[in-house]
Order: sequence, then C-alpha cells, then structure tokens
Amino acid sequence: MKAGNRAARAVPVLAAPSVRIMGRVSLSVETHRGISDFSPEGITVRLSDGSLRISGRGLSVDSMSGSFLTVSGTIDSVSFAD
Repeated sequence: MKAGNRAARAVPVLAAPSVRIMGRVSLSVETHRGISDFSPEGITVRLSDGSLRISGRGLSVDSMSGSFLTVSGTIDSVSFAD
C-alpha cells in the first residue's frame, strides 16, 4: 500500500474521556459532560459514553471549566457505567 492511501483510510479518533487518578486524593476528568449527582460521599460525572462514579469521603469539586474537572478528597473507588 502506498503512503498516500494510508491517510485516506485513517479512521477519525473521537474525543474519548480521559481520567487521571493521583493516589487516593485527587482525580481529574477531561472531556466530561457535567455532573449528574454530587455529595461528599459520591460524585457521578456524565461522559459521552456513560458515566463515571467516584466514591469516597469528603469529596469536592475543586475546579470545573469547559470539559475539564478536578475532584479531591479521599477516593475509595472509581467505576464506569453505561
């Protein structure tokens, strides 16, 4: 296959959510769609393909701008749901 043909057959990459966990004290999410549930024990973040549930103690949203957010507190678990 010629190099020019490879570019024509490339599949576009969708903007998938990116989750970064820093120990048990901080978590950041890029490309989210908002928060659907919030309490100091749990935060549910809407994603393009489901949701992300963060469970713990003393959770708070430190920053939220555009499609980026940061959560801090004691993180006990992180799970994805459809």
